[in-house]
Amino acid sequence: MLNQHTKAYWCVVNDSNIWLKDKALPNGSAIEFNLPFEQAICIGNHNNEPVMWLNDELVNQELAYTGLRELLEYPQSDFLLFSKAIQYGFMAREFRFCPQCGGRTQLNHNQIAMQ
Repeated sequence: MLNQHTKAYWCVVNDSNIWLKDKALPNGSAIEFNLPFEQAICIGNHNNEPVMWLNDELVNQELAYTGLRELLEYPQSDFLLFSKAIQYGFMAREFRFCPQCGGRTQLNHNQIAMQ
């Protein structure tokens, strides 16, 4: 079971930018990086470790972000992971409220959609 001490890859996104540490996804625990584990969502696995996603608005520290365009030269599997995290961020930000009823939406992990 995942907890704040679990070693994971971290995808913290800001619009179409992602936080990298030494040109790679940060790998460590939420405690180590001072990240809010309770609000993180596991979006997959990379190198047999969980990949956790957060929007930067949930992080209480300044992080250096890299634009998605700059990551085109990374291996395809890495680029697809970066893209997935950025897409989750876009959906969470742009579709926070239902366009029909105005109610708050949440991410449905099974359908990869806001519901």
